[in-house]
Amino acid sequence: CEVSGRDVQNWISVVWVDKGTQDGLRPDEPVLAESGKSSEQGAVQWGVVGRVLECGAGASKVLLIADPLSSVAVVIPRSGTQGLMTGQGSLYLIVEYLDPGADIQVGDEVVTSGLGGIFPPGLPVGRLTRLISAQSGFKKGELKPAVSLSELREVLVISNQ
Repeated sequence: CEVSGRDVQNWISVVWVDKGTQDGLRPDEPVLAESGKSSEQGAVQWGVVGRVLECGAGASKVLLIADPLSSVAVVIPRSGTQGLMTGQGSLYLIVEYLDPGADIQVGDEVVTSGLGGIFPPGLPVGRLTRLISAQSGFKKGELKPAVSLSELREVLVISNQ
């Protein structure tokens, strides 16, 4: 899909794409974009950018992961630690509910865990840039998304069908 519009008041929260129900899109389908990086084998790398929120016949609204209403169940593959990524309305995200005793480091990759039923497991979300102690006793992590959300032009919607 091509990004056909943005909400000027919530630039980092919502985009519109040029495909809708007549193209097979449905609400709650995962949305990915190219990260601009390649794997060691030269394959294009993708990253989670959001989910389809609403569909019209020929266009759809996508809620980006940076929106404060957005959350994604995630895991840190290196340690197996699970958490919940939430949007902050900014270019950085927060991963909450990380086990305080877990082996977590700045630079760790964060991927979807598959819990929650929207995102399949193993999709790149981003990398930890900072660890924070939370008042709840859990750790929190600041996360830089795998994809620059402010520069989206094309996205890939994963059909649930």
